[in-house]
Amino acid sequence: MLKSTIFREYDIRGVADAELLSEDVAALGQALGTYLRRHGGPHLSLARDTRLSSTRLRDALMLGLKTSGCHVTDIGVQPTPLLYYATVHTKADGGVMITGSHNPPEFNGFKTVLGSGTIHGEAIQEIRRMIETGDLDRGAGSETTADMATPYVEEVAAQFRFPRRIRVVVDAGNGVGGPVAHRVLERLNVEAVEMFFEMDGHFPNHHPDPTVPRNLEALNVDFIVIRHSAAGAPHFLARVLNAHVINAGDGAHEHPTQALLDAFTIREKKGKIAGLN
Repeated sequence: MLKSTIFREYDIRGVADAELLSEDVAALGQALGTYLRRHGGPHLSLARDTRLSSTRLRDALMLGLKTSGCHVTDIGVQPTPLLYYATVHTKADGGVMITGSHNPPEFNGFKTVLGSGTIHGEAIQEIRRMIETGDLDRGAGSETTADMATPYVEEVAAQFRFPRRIRVVVDAGNGVGGPVAHRVLERLNVEAVEMFFEMDGHFPNHHPDPTVPRNLEALNVDFIVIRHSAAGAPHFLARVLNAHVINAGDGAHEHPTQALLDAFTIREKKGKIAGLN
């Protein structure tokens, strides 16, 4: 039985190998599927991050979701914003993202989408009670796969037109955002320095939390080098996993965002690119 303490305000999260055992995660999947069917419908999207435990958790959760009678489209190893995009793009009733967010590598968890929002608070506690009381639906579910990264990349890249080439430094932190970020960057009029774009659930270069200044040290070093190598060229930096944009004027002002799309919400205004000094 899953510990009550892993049912948090906005997600269900714990130490994967100790608190998220496969049998219990299958029961969680059945409860999530039951809740989503009752409050929305049976058609769901599913994605996972690059953590070492995510594939095991995916298999267990998928079993439970199908047992509840849900029809699940697995979009694979993708960043959280792409799961949200897939849910809307395919008109799914809901979705589940398997991710530890920016917690240490041994953690993992589940964020759940219902309609146009996410479940939280009392809804998460209701799911816990459903498991404890056995209030779970059973049905004949199914699974399929889909490529949602391609339309996502096309839609994001199409929103930006830079009249002059800009230089960017992007630190993906060995997280799941790297491959998608690469595909977006190569479609834009940018010269990109890509740092730690190889997905690695060990996170060998730094902890995957951009809110901690020391995790931005490598990014800041590369920014300083490039800033002085091309005087007068505009720059900005982005952390892709829960991305941060750092104002290129002082190298310190941070604007927290969730994904590369937010990192690229810099628009031309009166001949200037917003967010760049």
